[in-house]
Amino acid sequence: MAERKQTSKSRRRILNAFIELRSQKELEKITVVEICERADINKSTFYVYFHDVYDLSRQMQQEIIDRIAASLPDPDNVIKNTAQFTRDILMAYEANKQQIQTMFSGSQSSRLPMLVKAKILELIQQLHPEVEDSQRLRLILNYKIYGAYYAFLEDTDMNEMEKIEYISNLAGESSFNA
Repeated sequence: MAERKQTSKSRRRILNAFIELRSQKELEKITVVEICERADINKSTFYVYFHDVYDLSRQMQQEIIDRIAASLPDPDNVIKNTAQFTRDILMAYEANKQQIQTMFSGSQSSRLPMLVKAKILELIQQLHPEVEDSQRLRLILNYKIYGAYYAFLEDTDMNEMEKIEYISNLAGESSFNA
């Protein structure tokens, strides 16, 4: 039990050190040595958990994606209720805004909608195995996820909740069927 507690503590220290560094620099400029120094651990401890800095970043990004997906009350709304799906996904982005801004900045900025789309596609395929290879579904997801995400990012002058409602209403006006 003490070993497990130590393991969790070491991993948490690595994650915290990485987040601090990532909020200050581009991913490509962060080294394992910097993370280890900041976390006050040795490199061998780092490599128990991660292959390299990119593996660490991918794992943390995936945790954010999983949190976003878990917060969606009904992933099927991407097909059934476009406005509600858009509202739900934008609310999830807003709830995870701080982590998203840190983990998906710079060269990683285009990864968020790509990973969200892949996760939503996976969830829909679990609910509807018959649409596994639907090109229309992939196109719909591209439109709904990328479109809503980039529209949400673009207008920084508008109140966040007002922007979410406006984009959700627009999405509802352009509903599709898979």
